[in-house]
Amino acid sequence: MRLNEVLPSIQKKGYSPRTTASIVLGAISIISASMALMMTFALRDQIKEVSGGGGWVFVFGFVVFPLMLISFITSIIGICLSSGTLKGKGLNLSGLMLTFSPILMVFIIMEVENRRKETIMEIENRRKETFNEQNYSYVDGVKFNKEKNELIKYSKTKKHTNYTIPNSVTSIGEGAFYGCSSLTNITIPDGVTSIRHTAFAGCENLTIITIPDSVTTIENLAFQSSKSLMSVTIGNGIIRIGEGVFQNCGNLKTVIFHGDAPKVGKNTFSNWGSASKVATVTIYRKPEAKGWVDTWAGRPVKLISEKPQEVESMTNNP
Repeated sequence: MRLNEVLPSIQKKGYSPRTTASIVLGAISIISASMALMMTFALRDQIKEVSGGGGWVFVFGFVVFPLMLISFITSIIGICLSSGTLKGKGLNLSGLMLTFSPILMVFIIMEVENRRKETIMEIENRRKETFNEQNYSYVDGVKFNKEKNELIKYSKTKKHTNYTIPNSVTSIGEGAFYGCSSLTNITIPDGVTSIRHTAFAGCENLTIITIPDSVTTIENLAFQSSKSLMSVTIGNGIIRIGEGVFQNCGNLKTVIFHGDAPKVGKNTFSNWGSASKVATVTIYRKPEAKGWVDTWAGRPVKLISEKPQEVESMTNNP
């Protein structure tokens, strides 16, 4: 070879236009999917607060989803342009796998948040159970205070028709028997001094109730909407009866007092939209009792000796 002969130049083999396009599309796919993933991560607090719906859904649908769509389309086109070679295909396959990662992240965030809430709820329930064990007593599903001198709640789920309040009870709590429609008879022991607000409200099948001499106060709406209540006997210790105590008791016919006339609130016997149903309520009293006049709470007052025979048979009073 002569010295003055020039060696032929070696041409480097470049990527084909299809492969180059595939690489560019793969890069676009990865960038789009990464942006969608970062946007989803930025929305994590909103997703936690309203998992299952909310303002973040709007952002996800109009920002994240289009980026996912771009990533998906470019990766598919890029894979097709790679013509079976590995060049460009790797980038596009990576972009395709990243495409749906924002949706996966949403599910992960929701699942983690739901488990966190369940854990908090479980801890709270355990705390409440511990608190209840320390501060309340339960007997056959009936809730009392620790000393068992206040009946706090009789469970609506109990299906018994009769219930005798324990002798230790001195107060029947607010709403204690509220809505206990299965009960037809409740025995209140001598020793109870107060019947609180709405204590027996909504006891729709309660027919007769005897309030012992120890009770001094019956608070507002105590027997409201006890629609089957027909006869009430009240002992000689009663001092005050609150407002609307027998409101909406449409079948109430007889209230018997063994003591002096108590103070009484408004709307004792009112009946929503059908006052005529309670127009036949009659008050009966003992002849030696004081403070009585011809009417009480708008109802006529008569002596116990004037009770009709059917009233006598309906009550268990001496």
